[in-house]
Amino acid sequence: METKNMAKGLHQIFVSRIMTLIGTILGTLGGSIILAIAMATVNQDADYNTAMAGFAGMTAAMSVIFFVGLALLVLGTIFTLVGLGNASKDDARFKTVLILALISLACSIIPSFVQAIPMLAQLLRIVSTALDLVVIMLTIAYAAEALTRKGRADLAEKGLNIQKLILVIILITLIVDVIIIFPTPVKAILAIVVLILQIVYWFSFMIFLSKASKALA
Repeated sequence: METKNMAKGLHQIFVSRIMTLIGTILGTLGGSIILAIAMATVNQDADYNTAMAGFAGMTAAMSVIFFVGLALLVLGTIFTLVGLGNASKDDARFKTVLILALISLACSIIPSFVQAIPMLAQLLRIVSTALDLVVIMLTIAYAAEALTRKGRADLAEKGLNIQKLILVIILITLIVDVIIIFPTPVKAILAIVVLILQIVYWFSFMIFLSKASKALA
């Protein structure tokens, strides 16, 4: 089976993850830090007009950073969809993954228009998150199969290990959210563990995509 299109698709998904990471950082931390600086300027500057001018400048900069981050998130989503489409040219099963990704995207957008129905909005967000994980799991599984056929069972095994890590994250998250008998300190520790595992998973998945795309090219 040809895998050049799959290699191209996986590389595009890899690029999308980088865009999403940078976009998320710019959209959250960047804006918050600049806003904090602006507020500090207002509090410390004795000249009200000067302070307001500084605040306006900082707000404009914050807006630019926010929209750059938003643009990267949108581009990241597009790259993921295009990547799955390219991968489907070599493995038709990726068409199903693409459909799931589109449904997930819809479920992430619709809540913005149904805020008047909180339960529905929350349910759609949960469905979107779950489908995102399914998309990742299937992408890894199909890429691992192709890698095995290419004689790269070692790399395929790394992909399967990432799947196991994702399952561990899901399990711990469910324990933290569902089981209420844990005291708050224990839940806080488990939440930190989940965060660390998510960071490990995120970068492990990116490395896997990069290496897999090269191995299948």
